[in-house]
Amino acid sequence: MQKLFDDGHLLSKAVEWLRSDDSLPEVKGSAALVVGNLARTDENCKALVQSGVVPLLIDLVHWKGDEEICCKVHTASLAALRNLSILESNRLPFLHCGVVDTAIEALCSPAATVQFNALGVLRLASTKQVEVCRHIATSKGTLARLCELVGQSSFSHIQLEGGRLIASIVKYSSSAVTFLPSTLCRGGERGGGVWRDKMYCCIAGGRPPRHQE
Repeated sequence: MQKLFDDGHLLSKAVEWLRSDDSLPEVKGSAALVVGNLARTDENCKALVQSGVVPLLIDLVHWKGDEEICCKVHTASLAALRNLSILESNRLPFLHCGVVDTAIEALCSPAATVQFNALGVLRLASTKQVEVCRHIATSKGTLARLCELVGQSSFSHIQLEGGRLIASIVKYSSSAVTFLPSTLCRGGERGGGVWRDKMYCCIAGGRPPRHQE
């Protein structure tokens, strides 16, 4: 892949497909996959961002159409943004250019692959980034959605990635996350009282309530 990146032709073609109004959504999705696969080193990530692919990927995540095609296109675009978020210097700019908000919106997708990659974008973008963590924590409905995904999703990788994101928010934005109403953390059959108490502890940054025997 590095040889392909260094050659420049593949990236140029991918950007061309992403920019063109004549490209089919499936073709743009393939271009997003190319970007994601090229984002393997810090230098590559810097060059990819400089090429202008980020706003094109954001637009692709917002594309609406056939449900099956949407799932594939949105998954590929978010996966590319996730890989670009690995580079620490990209994380705060991704908050200001709309990547973080795009990923937050994608958490509400019914597709598990889209949810997983959106969680990945947010987890990486929030790592060591206080401002990003505070934005996620204070974005209306986001913590409730995270509770829902971690507590109710039938996919273990979504539960794990969601848990990592919550841990990142707690670690890097302790003063911003004050409380989460307990009604959002009922846990139900999957977690019960233990899940609720642990989640409340994580998000409130305090101690879980004691169980009454």
